[in-house]
Amino acid sequence: MSVIRKVVIFDLGGVVVEWNPQAVVAGFCADAALAAALFANVFAHPDWAELDRGGLDDVAAIGRMQARLPRPAGEYERLLRAAD
Repeated sequence: MSVIRKVVIFDLGGVVVEWNPQAVVAGFCADAALAAALFANVFAHPDWAELDRGGLDDVAAIGRMQARLPRPAGEYERLLRAAD
């Protein structure tokens, strides 16, 4: 006996939800050089994928970000909230 499964797959990327981390950083920081450094340190770093997968919590991720680019923890917290 075969089982029929009804499955619906939603691909939200770029249709319903726009993910543009460059725009997030640009809206967060007016200084172009700092915005580029924050983008590289947060969104372009492999830690972002690990954080997104749930393998890294916010506190640990922010600690790693601060080690790479010393900025106040609150600044990184606000940037992560802006990316939500």
